[in-house]
Amino acid sequence: MYVIGRKQESDSHRRANLKYKRNNREKLRLKDKEYRERIKLKVYNHYTHNDIKCKICGFKEIHALSIDHINNNGAYMRKNKIHGLGRDFYVWIIKNNYPDDLQVLCMNCQFIKRSVA
Repeated sequence: MYVIGRKQESDSHRRANLKYKRNNREKLRLKDKEYRERIKLKVYNHYTHNDIKCKICGFKEIHALSIDHINNNGAYMRKNKIHGLGRDFYVWIIKNNYPDDLQVLCMNCQFIKRSVA
């Protein structure tokens, strides 16, 4: 009987949680966006020593910057589920103590690096 009561309580909590999410979509979306930006900046600041720019050309527009795998093993890492994409990737970087084989590059320098390699 206790288990059933506990399950009912759990279901009630789940329903309340779903209702809150439904009624606060915009608020939760903005909160999630702020979190993604905060962890992205934390990672970029680490790899650029608080001067966010492309390591090769110095380009500073953050929307055109991304994390580059120095050893060109990013596809392997994603394919083998070593790390994910987007927010999951930034969280993985932080949890793994900022691996040394990553750097910040602009999309142009990444494309050039990929085409030359």
